[in-house]
Amino acid sequence: MGFVHFWAVREPPLHALLFIHARLQRVAIKLYEVSRLTYVMVYVCNECFVVERELTRIYTRTGDDGTTSLVGGGRSSKDSPVIETGGDIDELSALIGVARSLPLPDGVDAILQTIQERLLVIGIAVATPEGVNARVPEIREEDTLKLENEIDALQIQLPPLDRFIFPGGSPAGAQLHLARAVARRVERRCVALGRVWAVAPELISWINRLSDMLFVLARFVNTRHYAPEKSPDVITSFREA
Repeated sequence: MGFVHFWAVREPPLHALLFIHARLQRVAIKLYEVSRLTYVMVYVCNECFVVERELTRIYTRTGDDGTTSLVGGGRSSKDSPVIETGGDIDELSALIGVARSLPLPDGVDAILQTIQERLLVIGIAVATPEGVNARVPEIREEDTLKLENEIDALQIQLPPLDRFIFPGGSPAGAQLHLARAVARRVERRCVALGRVWAVAPELISWINRLSDMLFVLARFVNTRHYAPEKSPDVITSFREA
């Protein structure tokens, strides 16, 4: 990842900078191979601005051999258990990001942001080999206790659950149900990874509680959005089978 710098012969208006940022990505990248500093003539509302753009590539080509970096400088195959686990953690965070883009009841977005922040910490921890001297954040027992308290606070606002329910409901609720299912997969990955890699037990406990949180959040969101929870008719289903 890199930084983008702009310079102009005179201060351009805000809409000009937005235009430059949104419309000239492809031009600057094409010219990047010719010169590290690219000068572009930009016409916005009949005004001309000369822009100098320095762009550091997002791609490195170091992974073209099927390996990727670990914390501490080591490398691992992209299909190794540690990278598979990291990929599932990233997928889970992305699913939560989709849920955050949808209408949510008050307070839910803040909970989901904290979860994404913790998932980032977990992704770093998983990608850190044992013995590497790095300042890696940790998931602690108090993080799990905090999650449990938040689950309890939400659950007392929900009707009792005395039957199975289908994942679904409102768009945000259904998305959270999907995130819950992927959280279970992340937990399975971490348990399996722990057989061959250093995985802190506090980390696995937190992920186990996370799937419960996402389930409760899905129900909470559906309740607030007046989306009814649908249940299977178990007896009829077995008879038809």
